[in-house]
Amino acid sequence: MAKGTDFDIEEMQRTRAENMRTAAAGVWHSYFGQCVEKLMMKGRPVTKEAVIAELQAEIEGRPENSDARIIAETVLRKVESITSDPS
Repeated sequence: MAKGTDFDIEEMQRTRAENMRTAAAGVWHSYFGQCVEKLMMKGRPVTKEAVIAELQAEIEGRPENSDARIIAETVLRKVESITSDPS
């Protein structure tokens, strides 16, 4: 690769996707809130399963490295990791 003339587009896309994952991890609660709001506006119960289904719907059909998909996948992993409080 010649210096300054060629760009590794795939590497740039991977780097951008990783940066978006990092950003999404910091603001996941905002996106989560939007999912909850959507469910409430539709009159659906707000459950873990409903939020997961909403996030999966957001992911489907989106390009692999799109911002919306990366954010939704990050939030989905976070929601899936939430467990019930045993008390």
